[in-house]
Amino acid sequence: MLEPTNLSIDDMKRTLKSFEKQLKGIEEITYNSGCKIGVHNNETYVTWYWFQSVQRYYYSENREKLLVLLRHIFADNLIFYQIVSERMLVETNKEEIFELDKLYEKYNLLIAKWYEGLGHLSKQYNKEDEIYKFLEMTRESLYLMLN
Repeated sequence: MLEPTNLSIDDMKRTLKSFEKQLKGIEEITYNSGCKIGVHNNETYVTWYWFQSVQRYYYSENREKLLVLLRHIFADNLIFYQIVSERMLVETNKEEIFELDKLYEKYNLLIAKWYEGLGHLSKQYNKEDEIYKFLEMTRESLYLMLN
């Protein structure tokens, strides 16, 4: 496992940017109520309402593909959160502390958006036990990160 001090601030910024890109669809689903989440190139996106079935067919998408990707991303996200949190506790350089604070603030804003987006998604999948339970457990993890 990586030690918190092994990652530079720039590495952390790139990692956070990668999570933001991968979870863009989760963030945006809140604003597109009739739409679904799609997966393409290991990133989530909001499908076009009128062309959902066409997009899903074209990208060979299904619920299982979405669930596998989300499990992978949020498992990595939890590890990253622990690394960032630990780094904030041990950092002594004032400039790095300032950069970490900015990163942490942005990270918390993204976590709040993902929390909200997963809530919207769990409403869509409330009759799919496995998916619903995963989404709610992930939301609970995000909630704990925020508090």
